Amino acid sequence: MSWNTSTSFSALIELNKKLLQGEISSSPYWCGPLDDETFFLVPSLLKLHDRHIFTFSSQPYVRERTRGDGGKLYDHWQRAFISFIVPEEKTPNQLFQVLKAKKDIQVHARKVYSSGAAMSGSFAKAKVVTKYRRSSPWRRWKAATSIDPAVDISEEDLYRLEAMKQAQPWEFQVVAASWKDIDIARLLLGAVEEAQA
Repeated sequence: MSWNTSTSFSALIELNKKLLQGEISSSPYWCGPLDDETFFLVPSLLKLHDRHIFTFSSQPYVRERTRGDGGKLYDHWQRAFISFIVPEEKTPNQLFQVLKAKKDIQVHARKVYSSGAAMSGSFAKAKVVTKYRRSSPWRRWKAATSIDPAVDISEEDLYRLEAMKQAQPWEFQVVAASWKDIDIARLLLGAVEEAQA
């Protein structure tokens, strides 16, 4: 079974579980082994896959203060997020409503093969800052995750797979609403279980 020859969303889920478990090292959306920070999330991500949720990007909460060369103090914050795909048959609208009611997160959801069709109530910032690093008050570095509702994502490699097209998927991103520590994977798993009950 390969990504290109898979004939169902379930087959894609199984391949992605193999990627998370280190049995394969690449996919249409990722090249190389998982980042070290992802290992902490893998057990929860696998549980999400068991509920037919295909995760493709994530990071845990991090808050570090370290002293570097020359005694400089470095602050690093990382906001937790998980990006994932829900097939049409798993009622993405119901999941969206459950997620939207959670105060600790922001959620954005859009239909993959319908440009600009974000669910009403999605947060709509073009960029959400998910990392912040400061080495002094005058030098700052930020990396952002783009969520541009006007961009057609259907031409990305992952969404060109026939099995993905058949699933008529919705793409979600769930982001911690603040820089505080939350277990976003546990929160998402609880929401999925509630929505699918």
